Amino acid sequence: MANSDDDRWFELMLNLYEHRNELVSDFMNHVVEIPGYANSEVSMSDMRETAVNAYNAILRKIIDNPSGIDQRIFLAKKLGSLRAQQGIPLPDLTTAISLDFKIIWRLLMRLVKPSDAALLANHVESVWNAVDGFSQATQIEYHNESVRMEGSQFTERALKLENFINSTDVSENEALIVSQSFSIPIYSTYVVCYGNSVPTFSTALREIRSYSKRVMLYQHEAETWNLFWPSTVPDGQGHPLRALANIPCGYMPDVRNLIQVPRALRTLKHYMLTINQSNLASPVNVNSNWAPYAGTVLFTTFPELLDLYTTYLEYMNEMSPKEQEELKKTIATFLQTGSVQLTSRACFCHRNTVMKRINAFEKATYLDLRNPTDLAFAVLLIKYLHNVRKW
Repeated sequence: MANSDDDRWFELMLNLYEHRNELVSDFMNHVVEIPGYANSEVSMSDMRETAVNAYNAILRKIIDNPSGIDQRIFLAKKLGSLRAQQGIPLPDLTTAISLDFKIIWRLLMRLVKPSDAALLANHVESVWNAVDGFSQATQIEYHNESVRMEGSQFTERALKLENFINSTDVSENEALIVSQSFSIPIYSTYVVCYGNSVPTFSTALREIRSYSKRVMLYQHEAETWNLFWPSTVPDGQGHPLRALANIPCGYMPDVRNLIQVPRALRTLKHYMLTINQSNLASPVNVNSNWAPYAGTVLFTTFPELLDLYTTYLEYMNEMSPKEQEELKKTIATFLQTGSVQLTSRACFCHRNTVMKRINAFEKATYLDLRNPTDLAFAVLLIKYLHNVRKW
């Protein structure tokens, strides 16, 4: 009885094999209904050729059950890799392959006799396994190709970002390439940030990356880092400036657009390398803290300007520590407010005391704080002296 069943099953499979063109036609009628294939790069001739090869390999597996070369595996490797490259979603690829079992079984039901019912029940698993084995092998190759493509795309995107950041004259087209590669807007305002790679930065970076994929990181050297992101990234726990709250770095909050980002980052780098960072414990907005930078640039470029004010430092040295602190606070407050009255309130002293300290400062430095030019120079001088710890 067993031999007759085997013979009958073999006969059915050969009959099915002879009707494989019907299998292909049925498949072509249904695969176009799968969303991922509707507007894809896969041509009709490609799908038909794949269907022919797939049914040949699956039916050969059912009929011969070869112990050596399995044509399904070779086809699965080619198909999985190709569909990944063509951008077919994996669920849609799996759906397309699952059609094979339904189509084979539907045609088989037309070819059998009523007396073959038990035979079909005994062999349904072998048909399913032949199709499922092909499906599993295809999915594995799809995943392998996706990983390879992702690695290649990551390298390519990293190179685009590096070229963009290091460009001294960014064109609109270069910015557009980065915009499209990373799905970030080109004409939105941006926040840019630069700092040193302190130990706590790794923790902050993990928090930032889990918060938004629109935050771009560039690290040419392990010791420093550059971050930039559209200002439209919503505020919340994990926002870059929140995550960086305890990390010394500089930032600019309103860079006009993506094209201006590389220049802004270069400015930030120069700023951070110029100022004294020893007292910096959190992000500093360079737009509102430009004086330390400007003072350092001025007096390191023209050190002879400082020689004119050594008498001021000598004058300070003649004071007691308490008097020095009072004078420092008074002058700093006046330079910030421009008001004797507000300075008097902030320093808890009489207006005459404020004027006396201002006069002493002017006499020692030869500056007239009523003169806008001297006033601006005084701001830079005090910031610089504070930066080098002489104030």
